[in-house]
Amino acid sequence: MVTLWLPAGRHVAAVAAMLRHTKPIGVEVKMEAAALMGTPWGALVAAARGVGVWLTFRRHEAYEPHDDLLLPLHDSGVKLWGFRGCVGTSAGVAALASVANGAVLSIRMAAPLDLNALENTYVFLSVYTRLLPFPGPPSPAWSRPLSGDSPLHAKPGLIVEGADEGSWEAVAHTFTSLVPPGKRCVVPRLPWGEMEFNLLHIV
Repeated sequence: MVTLWLPAGRHVAAVAAMLRHTKPIGVEVKMEAAALMGTPWGALVAAARGVGVWLTFRRHEAYEPHDDLLLPLHDSGVKLWGFRGCVGTSAGVAALASVANGAVLSIRMAAPLDLNALENTYVFLSVYTRLLPFPGPPSPAWSRPLSGDSPLHAKPGLIVEGADEGSWEAVAHTFTSLVPPGKRCVVPRLPWGEMEFNLLHIV
């Protein structure tokens, strides 16, 4: 597997040039998203048609979206094996859905999003979210997350970040806003007297 590690435009250009001449099994991109600014990212995506790709994008702010890097993926022919990063728009979700097939997805949602386009595109899905505002109704833009009914796929997990001992009501509001009615879930636990919310598996 070709691994793209270093945050410099010359590495992106070099890998894109290589992919135009030979197709490895896969390419792993793991770097700060800012390091890809001004690089021929679109050229690398275009050259990676038919190649398996793992994407791990990082920003200083965990909930700053990576949609600008995701949009070139849409119908690009890339085989997305895995993605770890933040999605902020429905267009970003659609881009992932168009190339993911049996992928491992770890998504931070920067805003309420409909993730149903990802149905049958993953083998493992973790969705990270911040607390939804409470009191108040759930956002009308927020669709219920995937039910995970297919026996071929792991149940999606929901991780609520930013919870503390004073946010029980907000956590409960977030869970009930996102978990489809009638679905069971793992009850959050309180280790050592502190609030810790683990994966909420939608079953």
